[in-house]
Amino acid sequence: MIGYLDLPSGISGDMFLGCLIDAGWTIDQLRATLRRLRLRSQDWSVDARDVMKGSLRATLVEVRVAEGPPAHQFVLGPQAHDHEHGQGHGHHHPHRNLHDIRHIIEASDLPRVVKDRSIAIFTRLGHAEAKVHGTTVEQIHFHEVGALDAIVDIVGAVMGLHDLGIEKLYCSALPAGHGWIDCAHGKMPLPAPATLELMSAVGAPTYPAPGPGELVTPTGAAIVCELAQFAQPQMRLHRIAIGAGKKDFDWPNVARLWLGVEHTVEPEPASTGEIVQLETNIDD
Repeated sequence: MIGYLDLPSGISGDMFLGCLIDAGWTIDQLRATLRRLRLRSQDWSVDARDVMKGSLRATLVEVRVAEGPPAHQFVLGPQAHDHEHGQGHGHHHPHRNLHDIRHIIEASDLPRVVKDRSIAIFTRLGHAEAKVHGTTVEQIHFHEVGALDAIVDIVGAVMGLHDLGIEKLYCSALPAGHGWIDCAHGKMPLPAPATLELMSAVGAPTYPAPGPGELVTPTGAAIVCELAQFAQPQMRLHRIAIGAGKKDFDWPNVARLWLGVEHTVEPEPASTGEIVQLETNIDD
């Protein structure tokens, strides 16, 4: 099976999970995946429900982690910044670096391919953050809250694709939102610097978003930039899955996952322009 991500409103980790749940992966399978990571059960919870985004039904996945709202945060020394939804906070949480996250994933009993792809996404994300902040990936740390939320999003995304049997993933162009996001150490322009770095590293196609705001998050960008090819395939459609974003815009805030099989449409043969004349003799 192949999948094509149609992203009119961008992509985040939660929206990606919403697409997978809407496609038939179950919330219980997501929970089972997280338990295989040996994360403390009191530190996280995930739920899914149908919502309306404009006039469209979609699946919203809500990830809750202990000690604060879901946030993708990176720490450079004593300061942090929060990309997700522009809500910085000043709580002091333990930090995890890329080595710690790699250890959590490696220590699980998840399939080898799921481990490798999950680690590759985190590595891509860490390198992007390090580059835009002029430091090394070893100096990039995740807040405990942000690390846990990102683990849920990233490992869940990879495991969901694996369980659904989606062998190839394609992706549309990405809407480049604009404006500013409030962070723990000031304002950041949108798209977030790490998001832009992730997209530029793979030459991702972009187009102007219909309105302001963060449409593509660093986690969402890391997932699609690592796993997807930016092209629309020829395919025979089997179903459409729709994931919801948390925000409400003037347009439906959804991501759509087209599922099907590769199908090449052969062009009609061109006319040669020849005229055939049939003749016969009839005896009377």
